[in-house]
Amino acid sequence: MPETIDLTPTWGEWGNVFYPHVSFTERLYQKNLRLDLARALAAAQAFSAVQASLDKKQAVIANTVLRAEMEKQGFQLKADPMRTTV
Repeated sequence: MPETIDLTPTWGEWGNVFYPHVSFTERLYQKNLRLDLARALAAAQAFSAVQASLDKKQAVIANTVLRAEMEKQGFQLKADPMRTTV
């Protein structure tokens, strides 16, 4: 069995990669939002850690909330919102 190393970043690590690439003007605008972005990414990672342990009722609630929040941001999901593809 081949050994592999998972290099997939966590949501928090993704935030650290994303933020420096924001243009200076956008950075000035987003400076006050950085803490909120960090919290959102940390919450996404925390949710990813417990997602598999949700019972059916909890999974339905999570799917409903995820779908609603993605739609508020302009994404019309065709599949299960718990999946990483849109």
